[in-house]
Amino acid sequence: MMRGLTILAQANQVKQIDKNTWRVKSQSGNGSYLVIKDGSEWRCECPDHRFRGVICKHIHAVMLQRGLMDSKEIYEIYELIQENSRCPYCGSYEIIKYGYRYNRTGRKQIYKCKDCGKRFSFDDGFSKMKNKPEIITLALDLYFKGLSLRKVSDHIEQFFGVKVHYSTILRWINKYTKLINAYVEDFKPELSEIWHVDEMMIKTGGKWSWLWNVMDRETRFLLANLITRRGRLKTLGDCSKKPRRGLRINQKQ
Repeated sequence: MMRGLTILAQANQVKQIDKNTWRVKSQSGNGSYLVIKDGSEWRCECPDHRFRGVICKHIHAVMLQRGLMDSKEIYEIYELIQENSRCPYCGSYEIIKYGYRYNRTGRKQIYKCKDCGKRFSFDDGFSKMKNKPEIITLALDLYFKGLSLRKVSDHIEQFFGVKVHYSTILRWINKYTKLINAYVEDFKPELSEIWHVDEMMIKTGGKWSWLWNVMDRETRFLLANLITRRGRLKTLGDCSKKPRRGLRINQKQ
């Protein structure tokens, strides 16, 4: 996404051919790639998308362009990511990859500025952390899957031989959930026209309630959740007599 923003911040990099087709110039300057939107699916001619199946920077550039209103908004977003696109010493964008450095957290990419000659690395969110990113993300994943802090600590020590105190894991959770929440607040997913609604009974305050979840059919993105005292929603009809699983609704209605 950051590379997509970098493309979009430069003038005349994305050209719309028709309603669902765009041509995006290559950052290397060697030609361009066609980006096509087919329903809720995106396709690109670049090798990253064709052979690896990832949402490439060219698709991100088009998706971001469709969501942005004017050049001022593009500039404001570009300002947020420019620190990871230029030299922190002289501000030059003429930077190249310059090998790796190794420490206890693993391998980290080193960059070199072609203007001032300084070497540096970018903050990937795990700088100054004593443990590997894989350990930290595993701890977060296990915690949000229902394990207690002490059980997460025991699991990491048992399978990876790394001793992490449960209070350290709690600090990781507090730190990275703030970053994730900030990202989700500004995230605009590409949704299909069909949403799935599901419900289940839960106990809150000693009383039974209904928990409703709404998920997009194509992206599996969780759109909303709601707790009600009764097993019915006006927009969905009466579900109190016979709960319906996987209820589908059309967002246009």
